[in-house]
Amino acid sequence: MLTSPAHMSDCTLMATGQTNGVNTKNTVSSTTLVTGSTMPPGIEPPVTSTIAATKPALPQTICGCPSGFTRIPADSGNCYLACDSNSDWLGAVLACRGIGAYLWEPNTDEEVGALAQAILNNSGDKFWTGATDQVNEDMTSFVLGSELTFTLTAGSDGPNSDCVAYEQTNFIYRTCFLDRKCVCERNFCVTTTT
Repeated sequence: MLTSPAHMSDCTLMATGQTNGVNTKNTVSSTTLVTGSTMPPGIEPPVTSTIAATKPALPQTICGCPSGFTRIPADSGNCYLACDSNSDWLGAVLACRGIGAYLWEPNTDEEVGALAQAILNNSGDKFWTGATDQVNEDMTSFVLGSELTFTLTAGSDGPNSDCVAYEQTNFIYRTCFLDRKCVCERNFCVTTTT
């Protein structure tokens, strides 16, 4: 009967009652491994597995507005969603990011007019935009760093007003800690890898 195993110099196990991997009570044949060590019969040597190379995922373009978003105007390249609750400017930025969008970046007068007619002017609410001059005073930029492609004229309510809101047909710089609703924007077509 074999008892407690002992380690041999080549890292194989040898049970008491064995000499050099051979059972001294019963003669047993052994298998020679690539490394030169031996395995008792009935025990297979470890198998090395090969991981197959996978092809990189191909980009896929998906077009359409997610649930709750509206394509405005109907032939535009963007989808919009007005938030139900109020938050400060940073909260609005994070709320939009949390649903795979960004805080509205007004790019053209046509876009502003279409949004004003569809969402902004009808509600009587005040909305944050992604425009700010927090980085450079009096130099408006968007939170995503997109280029400002048209002149955004906005009034101001004081020197600490760094975030641009849309309020009843006008853009105005407000203190970023005020509560406003947000308008989230995202592209109608997005490219993903799957």
